[in-house]
Parts: sequence; structure tokens; C-alpha cells
Amino acid sequence: MSMGREKYVLYAEDDPDDQLLMREVLSMVDSTVHLITCEHGKEAFEYLKQLPEEAHLPCLIILDLNMPVWDGMETLRALKSEPRFLHLPVLLFSTTNNDSDRNLALELGAVSFVTKPTTYRNLEIIIGSFNAYFAGC
Repeated sequence: MSMGREKYVLYAEDDPDDQLLMREVLSMVDSTVHLITCEHGKEAFEYLKQLPEEAHLPCLIILDLNMPVWDGMETLRALKSEPRFLHLPVLLFSTTNNDSDRNLALELGAVSFVTKPTTYRNLEIIIGSFNAYFAGC
């Protein structure tokens, strides 16, 4: 499925409630950016791999750290091993604030490692900070 020139975020997250929340907040922050969700990292990677060469790639990829099949780190490694995806900004999202996970994610090429907020308002603030990725897309 090609997204044309639409701006979109690819979100790999196994929790349907988190997917829904991200969709709601993203549409409030920037209604021109669409959300594509996958239940695990391997599904996200395979989605990207099947896109034609000329397809518009996501403005941002958000990976939950803890997922079945491929977790966020495995997915990040796979993405950064593909020349076509090297330039894509990848953000790791986690319920924990583990320094070793944060450091590893940044070493592997993530643009950021964000602890999932506990309030709706804080999620709005975090998603609002993604505007730089959407503007350059």
C-alpha cells in the first residue's frame, strides 16, 4: 500500500489501547499526519520493505521497546541495516526509563528514547514536539 505524498507515522505497538491513544493525540496535534500501526517490529519492517522504491516513506517511526516477535531494539537494528531506511528518524517508546536501554537505542541510531507519559496531556506535549519531523516530510 503506497501512501502517495501523505505525511504519516509508522507506529509499532502491541497494545491496542496505546495505538488508539496515539491515533487520537496525533490527529489533534496535526490532522495532516496519518498513523499506520503494526503489532510488532517485524510487521513494521516488512511493511516498509514491501513499499515500492518511489513510495513516500514515513516522517517518523515510533517503536515500542517491548513487543512480541521483534522488540524495538531488534527492529531498530534491522531498520538501520537497510540503506533505504538509514535516514528515517526512529524513536523508541518505553514504559521504563532505563539508562542502558536509552544509551543502546541512541548508539543504534534512534533519534530519541522517550518514556511513555502517564497522562494524556503529557502525551500531547510529546507528540507536539514531533512537529519538526512532520514539517520536513
